[in-house]
Amino acid sequence: MQDALRPLIVSGYARLARAPIVASLVSLEDLYLGVLIAAKDMSVRLRPELKVGESFHDEHIVEEAVRSGALTKDESLLQLLVRLRGSAPPESLLRAITNSLTDRYYGLESLALASLMERSDHSLKIHALPDVSGYAQTPEEKLALARSWLRCWSRPGFWLSRMPPAWWLRDVQPRSGKFKTMSRLLRDKGAQSLFEKEWVPQLLSLFAVQTAPGKFRLEGRELSLAIGGEWASCQSCRTAQRPFPGRTTCVNCGEDTAVRIDPDSDPVFAARKGYYRASTIDALRTPPTAPMVLIAAEHTAQLNTAQTVEAFSKAEEHELLFQDVDLGRRRQGASGRRSMFFPARQRWRLVSTSVLSRASRSATCPQPAQTTSSAQAARVGAEPQWQP
Repeated sequence: MQDALRPLIVSGYARLARAPIVASLVSLEDLYLGVLIAAKDMSVRLRPELKVGESFHDEHIVEEAVRSGALTKDESLLQLLVRLRGSAPPESLLRAITNSLTDRYYGLESLALASLMERSDHSLKIHALPDVSGYAQTPEEKLALARSWLRCWSRPGFWLSRMPPAWWLRDVQPRSGKFKTMSRLLRDKGAQSLFEKEWVPQLLSLFAVQTAPGKFRLEGRELSLAIGGEWASCQSCRTAQRPFPGRTTCVNCGEDTAVRIDPDSDPVFAARKGYYRASTIDALRTPPTAPMVLIAAEHTAQLNTAQTVEAFSKAEEHELLFQDVDLGRRRQGASGRRSMFFPARQRWRLVSTSVLSRASRSATCPQPAQTTSSAQAARVGAEPQWQP
């Protein structure tokens, strides 16, 4: 699902960030809205797995808003943003969205597509932080240093208001805000001390909330995505990252081998990551190209046992759908799964079609020679034959 969601996340979020009325308000809390907008723009059908009590009605709300031109009307877009912030996405979809951002190998930063940054109204506050001699003295250097600190939170994760409580301490973990990774970038002891004493407390007050003494949780509502821009790749550990102004230090391994690259034309990076980047790059074009979504379902010749309220087992249902057989009307069964009901004669015909289809496929495939006893042959000959 991540490969299909990645283009929707980047395309939809970029569209929200370009809208002047909401640009200063957009945060990671709006990733869900961005995905729905991009899906409607590119006619991509989302089918997340729903738990008991969950709903995906937001899809219809966004579809109606897009149809009525809400994306080009400031007031309507702002209303849509506020409305969707109060809605809970399906847990499976929310997990896929967050995994697409933080995955170590196929996340947005790993593929040089986007990276975490401060929400736009925090930029001036970072500019006002004290200078770190030799590292962060200009506004650009201060922003780069703060974003390098935000990058350190990729492993513990960030918290969104609509995440299930069970995710806390399991999928999202607290940290003190002091990361050893920063010492690879700030090699001078004086610079490290200044950063930990002057910068870390203020960065925590901007981007995190305290959950226990000395422990903090990064808040997604204070973060945004930097899409596109300049990129660097370490020639030692091959990590994609944002270049630090005036330096070639890798924020991952600490070696001075981080060189600027063009992710689209660099032959090494394109060979390693180009395949996973392609669908997102196509979605950002004008006009956009929709990602290809593959739906996998069990298809087997084995006759499984159907549940009490079902006419067919899941394997039989998928096989009949694969043959483009009309399975008739459906309704919600007592177990919460969609169940199909047919007259007895129609059920017999469909099962007969399924069995005959397997028999015809078996007849066209060469079978290995087997020895059959006379008793086995008698039993085989005595089995009833299905008639079309």
